[in-house]
Formats: sequence, C-alpha cells, structure tokens
Amino acid sequence: MADLVEVLRTTRAADAQLKASLLKGRGIHVTVVSSGLAASIGAGTGLIPVRLLVPDNEAGEARDLLVALDVVAAHVPDGGPETCPVCRARWEPGFDVCWQCGCDLDDPAR
Repeated sequence: MADLVEVLRTTRAADAQLKASLLKGRGIHVTVVSSGLAASIGAGTGLIPVRLLVPDNEAGEARDLLVALDVVAAHVPDGGPETCPVCRARWEPGFDVCWQCGCDLDDPAR
C-alpha cells in the first residue's frame, strides 16, 4: 500500500471538500483529514485545518490538478450583472449562461 502524502492544507472546509471531490472525480484516492470538532462546527469557522491526503504515487497528478483549479479560479472575471436580465436569478461572474433559464449572459442584444 502506498504512503499518503499531504497535497492541501486549508482552514476552509468547504474548499477542501470541493477540491477532494474534483480529485476523486479524476480517479485519485483522497482522504480528507480534520479533527472531529471541525465536522461538528461547520465549514465557516476558519480555525481548524483540513488536510487532503493522497497516495504518494498520485501526489504529482493531484498537485497539478489543484494548481490548474486555482489558475482557473484566478481568471474568473470580476464584475458583471448580479442577476439574470430575463428571470432575475442570481449568478456569479464568469458564467456565460444563466443556470435557471439558459439566457446567454454575454449576448449584447438582450
């Protein structure tokens, strides 16, 4: 059995869970480690570290995916409308299509 290697340490439990899901979706075996207290007090505390561990033979690929994810997140454009002009659903900058009605958010004719 391969030794486990830490590829991420954060105090943002929700971020750790999201990144663990990404890695698992790519076939990487991930173990999420935090104290029992972290799970009971929720994701927003920012006090208790959460660690992602992967087998040492998958660590390189895991780190590359985590770096790519951070690069993509860093290039999400700022600004833009906060609500869809058609259905008024709230949306985050960086999306091209409304999640609720499918409106093309980049369409200048809307």
